[in-house]
Amino acid sequence: MRLIRTLPTTTLAVVCLLGLLVGCTSSEETLVKDRLGQLYAMDQDGWPVDDLGYDPSKEPLDLLRIDELESLVPARQFYRTVLYSKHAEFRRVLALVSVPTAGNEPRDVTVGLDLTYTAPSSEFIRQFLGVPLSKTDRVEPFVNAVTKVFSLLLRNSMVGKTTTTRDGAGARGVLSVDGKNMKFLDFVFSKDRILEQLLVYNPNPHAPNSHGGPPCPACKDE
Repeated sequence: MRLIRTLPTTTLAVVCLLGLLVGCTSSEETLVKDRLGQLYAMDQDGWPVDDLGYDPSKEPLDLLRIDELESLVPARQFYRTVLYSKHAEFRRVLALVSVPTAGNEPRDVTVGLDLTYTAPSSEFIRQFLGVPLSKTDRVEPFVNAVTKVFSLLLRNSMVGKTTTTRDGAGARGVLSVDGKNMKFLDFVFSKDRILEQLLVYNPNPHAPNSHGGPPCPACKDE
């Protein structure tokens, strides 16, 4: 893991968890910033109009090159930024923005929010569903890549060891903080190795901000 470049002090330092950090193309950057400004508007005093707001003058977009996903989900690009919240305990909310690449319409954005702020939206999860994995040995790299994506929505998190079922129908990614498992990602694949379900939840359903849920039957620990 290495630091690609130093960001302004108003942003979080981005480290190379997923691959090479590269500059945004102007057309895509404009598209993403404009859409974020519509979804997360700020008032004239610099406060979010609703729960969350986006200020492009303070929080730049960083385009993430996710090498492990490029061959499997080639039609999307991911950006990282920070949103502002009205709530004192969540002033700065991590955000990942996914946008279809040029030529793949419609070109709207899908936003994943800080996992300590809220559970991942069905729209953000849906972009990984339907991905075909033709060989069993491609399950683990794919699970690792998606888990790394979600690690950018959980501060100070580390990606743990991926486990898979013997028949390849299920897999589990793990995110830990300070040695404690904080999030499980359970993947369920069809017989044709197509991802059908992805559940993201806290292994301790009674923990604060757990956004918990029952594990999928195919992903039980062996």
